[in-house]
Amino acid sequence: MEKIKNTSKTDTYIFIGNAILLITTAGLINSIAILGIHGSSVAHVTGSASSFAIELTRGTFSIHLALLILTFFSGAFASGAFIGSVKFRKQNSYGVLLIIESFILVFGAFLYINEIEIGAYAFSLACGLQNAIVMTYRGSIIRTTHLTGIITDFGSYLGNKARGVDVEAWRIYMNFFQILGFLVGSFLGAYFFLEFGIIMIWLPAITSFSIGLSYQIWSRYFRKIIHLH
Repeated sequence: MEKIKNTSKTDTYIFIGNAILLITTAGLINSIAILGIHGSSVAHVTGSASSFAIELTRGTFSIHLALLILTFFSGAFASGAFIGSVKFRKQNSYGVLLIIESFILVFGAFLYINEIEIGAYAFSLACGLQNAIVMTYRGSIIRTTHLTGIITDFGSYLGNKARGVDVEAWRIYMNFFQILGFLVGSFLGAYFFLEFGIIMIWLPAITSFSIGLSYQIWSRYFRKIIHLH
């Protein structure tokens, strides 16, 4: 029983660490896209949907905003079709999807560096892919590209604690560090973009590839070495 308990705790720590790193990456992508591509936010669709509706009231059909929404949806669809599960399962190839995401980001960076503005849609596709990689973990809904749901959960958990309701500590810690991670990622993305220019568009791709590769190594090899099943 102790072995199972330790295994579960280890997996939870690994999961939380990856969730924090992923949303930090989303912060990098989003700030770089906002600064460099039409001021477009690519890590979520709420603002794009509102802006699209506002443009409709003005008699304008914004192809740009429609494509941002469609590509995010397409990324989520592809992720769901590839993984085939809404729950976290250790045997699923999450690392492979993150590596695919990194290549999509490289493609988007190539387009943008060559002044082809459709690179924004590649970034949006990558964010949709990432956000749908894991949907639930031990009863919690997991999002890794934007803060609305995370801040909602964080506030709800703290409110429950204030009422004396028992809430697992890892849920609160994960939400807190995800919020912090997104802010740090957004800050670093903006800082490096403004300081060093367009070359920093490669940074999110490198980060995503590194997370994906390290997760694959962990899940396929290292876990077996230390007998975590």
